[in-house]
Amino acid sequence: MTQKTFSLIWKRLLLEQKKMVTTNQIEKLALKLDKNKKRAVYYLQEEGYIVRVLRGIFYVKSLKERQYNTLNNSLYTIVSWALEIKKVKNWYFALETALKLNNLTHEYYTVDYVFTDSYRTTKKISIIDNKFQFLKRSKKYFKKGILKKNKIRYSTPEKTVLDLAYHRFLKTKNENFFLSPLKEYKTKIDVDKIKTLLDLYPHSFQKKVEAEL
Repeated sequence: MTQKTFSLIWKRLLLEQKKMVTTNQIEKLALKLDKNKKRAVYYLQEEGYIVRVLRGIFYVKSLKERQYNTLNNSLYTIVSWALEIKKVKNWYFALETALKLNNLTHEYYTVDYVFTDSYRTTKKISIIDNKFQFLKRSKKYFKKGILKKNKIRYSTPEKTVLDLAYHRFLKTKNENFFLSPLKEYKTKIDVDKIKTLLDLYPHSFQKKVEAEL
């Protein structure tokens, strides 16, 4: 497969106004131009026409993005599109990532977190030079306390703080440690809203939080 053929595949994707593409879609296009469909994805990535987001799902770079090695869309938007393609219905950006999206912190965190009810990664993965981890939670956690801005979903300030505390609660029973987010952000959250969200969490955790409020 020649460089010209890569360009034809990419130009077809741009012509169809595709922001995202799957391995299967690329291979179907490659078959129309060359029999070696398996090498198409590799070469398109190598030449910077597409970038991997999740397994089998890629972001299609525009001409300017490729020329200047930039992204016209935010990484969170791109991840949101990828989850839509994977048909993940329930999800949101959580923990420290949600702190940033809610403007509750100016700290820099090296990992972004996403909660879903159907997709998880056993370890941190790299998405366009950023580290992500997808953590699985039961469906009840997605019933309330989630904001949506354009395609991006993230937890409310109150749910973010509860998620941080519960995430720590799962790792240790040291109360000072797992309740510290409640203490740190108490002046920035609505205690009444916290109370309306407690039924999403196990009773043992609820009792500890109620005692702290």
